[in-house]
Amino acid sequence: MKTSPSIAKNAVKRCLWDIACPGSSKRMTDEIWEYFNSRCAYCDQVLHRGYGQIDHLVPVAILRQALRGYFVLACPPCNGNEKREMDWESFLREKCGCDEVAFASRRAKIAGWIKAVRGADAEVAPELAQAIDDALREITLTIDHHISLLLALKKRV
Repeated sequence: MKTSPSIAKNAVKRCLWDIACPGSSKRMTDEIWEYFNSRCAYCDQVLHRGYGQIDHLVPVAILRQALRGYFVLACPPCNGNEKREMDWESFLREKCGCDEVAFASRRAKIAGWIKAVRGADAEVAPELAQAIDDALREITLTIDHHISLLLALKKRV
């Protein structure tokens, strides 16, 4: 997998949020795979462990924490560029097209997951969320600064 500055920044963000609110543990991942019957929540494609991915229904940047109820199982195309900048229900509607039965069934499955684990999710204290935001701002500035230095050096070499 090719690494980019944005992938590095997202990895740091996930790491900090997982420290504050553990959300991507093996047990949680296993629960998601079981609940969604090894199928993509959006397109219903059958997945295997090396191919399926855990997707954020709502980006952590918006939700402000990695709550288990807001993760679903997705295939790489659905978790990748297809869904970018689109809320999950609109994306699901697009994936299902005119098939109202598929849309209703998949939406109910996702809503059922959110409801089933809602009580298991813990809220992150506002002070902790602010500390994460502050750290991310500082880390991002540092990464951007060093990328600029490396790019300038690369041009000279």
